Amino acid sequence: MAKGKKIKKPLVHTAVEKRAVNEISIDYPVFCFKYFQKECLDACSESQVKDFFERLQRLGELGWNEINTSGRHDYGWEMLPVGQIKKKLPSFITPDIPRLMVFRYNNDNYPFIVHRNGNILHVLLIEGKFGDVYDHKTK
Repeated sequence: MAKGKKIKKPLVHTAVEKRAVNEISIDYPVFCFKYFQKECLDACSESQVKDFFERLQRLGELGWNEINTSGRHDYGWEMLPVGQIKKKLPSFITPDIPRLMVFRYNNDNYPFIVHRNGNILHVLLIEGKFGDVYDHKTK
């Protein structure tokens, strides 16, 4: 190495700085399917699956402000106590997470259940037949 030359170090952000940058620059949901229970799709028709993914695509186009001010049967959401969910939840849903978000898809307002972590929505369950995921009467 020649004398007097400095090596440029790559720009490295701390995890906190990266998170702050991502949360500021992204104002829409990002969907994660790592914990999605694929067997839920067995109860869904092809048209329901299509409607579900069309709903995700539309939600991804909206900003959080639009989603948060929309009605629960439009593009909005509501909270559901974890204890009302009939299906087994992944182990990362611990007792300190008492409720999960419920969004709706298709004209019949079938629900899908997510856990929000910042801008990431972990899609956990989708209901293809009313009552499979939770009892709608006790909600």
